[in-house]
Amino acid sequence: MHPIENRVYIVASVNELLVITDLQGKVEETHRLPRRHFSQPEGITFAPNGDMYISNEGDEDHTADILKFKYHPKN
Repeated sequence: MHPIENRVYIVASVNELLVITDLQGKVEETHRLPRRHFSQPEGITFAPNGDMYISNEGDEDHTADILKFKYHPKN
């Protein structure tokens, strides 16, 4: 759950998607996770300030990594 937006973020590795829902589970947004940046997204977490971290498992073409996305509030 995002600490500021109070929405649920779900990483779908098989479909290479980031899905964002409200607290009742209604899908509000979906975002493709391009394979060139997300070799195999497996984990997601947030810092208290809203920054998002997505972890990727490695494969034969990519090393495992954690990507940071700075939070920018919508005004």
